[in-house]
Amino acid sequence: MARRHIMESTFRLNLLNPQHAKINEVIKGLNPKIYKSKNQFLIEACEFYIDHYGEDDIPSKEEKRYEQFVTRDEIEKIKKGN
Repeated sequence: MARRHIMESTFRLNLLNPQHAKINEVIKGLNPKIYKSKNQFLIEACEFYIDHYGEDDIPSKEEKRYEQFVTRDEIEKIKKGN
């Protein structure tokens, strides 16, 4: 029977990337007396980030997509400025 209340997500690290390698070392070296699991550590890290930087600062894919486009109003402002 499937557990509908559980969602799985993949977490991939490229060990040639120094940032990823650093994270890998931290995860590998977690003290099991302090952290119940790697999963719980990652959840707490994500929650800390969201709580301290705010959900509003994390744009959705849709918002990111529209950030790439220049609107007609912006083009008109540029034309008038030059």
